[in-house]
Amino acid sequence: MNFIDRFKPQVEKALAFYPYFVFLLPLFFVLHGLNENFGFVNLSDGIELWAVYSVIMLVLFGLFLLLLKKPVKAALITFYLFSVFFFYGVLQDFLSAHARQLNRYILLIPFFLLVFILLLFFLTRSKSGFTKTTKYLNLLLIILIVMDAVGFFGKWIFPAEKSFGLTPVRPGNNAVNCDTCSKPDVYLLLFDEYASSSALKKNLDFDNSDIDSFLAAKNFRLQPSSSSNYNFTPFSMSSILNMSYIYGINPDRITGNEYALCTRLLRKNAVTKKFTSLGYEIVNYSIFNIDGLPPQIHENFLPTKTELITGQTLLDRLRKHLLWHLVTGRFAIPSLTEKTIFLYYKNNNKLIDWLTTASRTKSARPRFIYAHFMMPHYPYLFDSSGNFRDLDNYKAFDHITPGYLNSVRYTNRKLKQLVTTIQENTNGKAAIIAMGDHGYRSDSTIPKQDFFKNFNAVYLPPHYKSGYYDSITGVNQFRVLFNSLFKTDYPLLKDSTVFLVDD
Repeated sequence: MNFIDRFKPQVEKALAFYPYFVFLLPLFFVLHGLNENFGFVNLSDGIELWAVYSVIMLVLFGLFLLLLKKPVKAALITFYLFSVFFFYGVLQDFLSAHARQLNRYILLIPFFLLVFILLLFFLTRSKSGFTKTTKYLNLLLIILIVMDAVGFFGKWIFPAEKSFGLTPVRPGNNAVNCDTCSKPDVYLLLFDEYASSSALKKNLDFDNSDIDSFLAAKNFRLQPSSSSNYNFTPFSMSSILNMSYIYGINPDRITGNEYALCTRLLRKNAVTKKFTSLGYEIVNYSIFNIDGLPPQIHENFLPTKTELITGQTLLDRLRKHLLWHLVTGRFAIPSLTEKTIFLYYKNNNKLIDWLTTASRTKSARPRFIYAHFMMPHYPYLFDSSGNFRDLDNYKAFDHITPGYLNSVRYTNRKLKQLVTTIQENTNGKAAIIAMGDHGYRSDSTIPKQDFFKNFNAVYLPPHYKSGYYDSITGVNQFRVLFNSLFKTDYPLLKDSTVFLVDD
């Protein structure tokens, strides 16, 4: 009798009578997510997620075991619930593509609840040992786990060439550090979704000349035909801070992987690397991890850690699609409304306070300070006078365009305040970039090409010759700045735009 024949009966018995599948399911789910998102999710984070799911499953299995008395029955009902939880997003995506009319929570949730009740009733009455089902599920999960494990470790041992990245930043012959150049502090004031004045006038009949006149009087150069390279913030900021275009993405189907890619591109970007080589201190007041500096304010902008895996779960889909019903409108929970809506307002005020303090603080080293404001981006909290709207029956997307324009008015007030403060505290010796990451996108009547039209104004201290031009795009924003301040000769890239479609 060979080795396999000797142990075959014991193995078959174990597979048929012991419900390993209930604990193999979370392992498969996490391992499959790690395999699909290889390079974007750390193995340690995946192990932590698997441990959390396993503990929850163990507790639920124990509760059903007390009710049903039989381990296999308890395992089957637990397996059903976790299957719905883990793979709800997969089903939802399938229905969106093939049977959109069925993709409704009001249909799916009652259906799964009914199946749960019927299954529980069946298990309490049945006298079956469910050996065939147990064997099938055990074998299925083992095979799937082995396949994903082979795929994951294969990618680890034999990494494929990157199919995405940045167009190389190729400095000119003189793009070296200038020893004789002065090094002013540089402020990047990024206002999310702030459209250019020309686009506001053209598409929304809004006169934004007041802020233009104010900045011109403060010796800013305005770029009236400026554009972002991408219509989504993470991609736009990646192009701005890397002075490059992103290659290898499918613009017609932007998934969580591409958003995660942006976190990596922003974490070690070319702009902060250049400033560091010039002896600058990097101050990160943005919503991103920049140069190893974590964000000091939190926004749910990019998938972090295991969110690329958990995004398929029922809980995450409910949070993504239904949370606003508990924040706004007649079903709103006041405490949740205040916590969620006011988060943006409080964060913006924190940034203003931090920038005010930074501008009057003397530093031994020059500083590059990046602050990312969530304004005039929604939620639209202000009326036309700049006062808070009534939050008792707040609806984030009511009167979108009027709300946005009111937010522009409020943003202009804060921008004036910031510019005046920074220039006074630095005696006009700091460079200031005030710009939007892209234009206004929330009105379907606006031409798509105008989604890119962003506000853009730059102040350089006296004696610096500006190389900025009217139609500049994000990839050239800092190429021109470095050329203007430090006598580098970064070549300018062709200004173009890439329209992205979210999956």
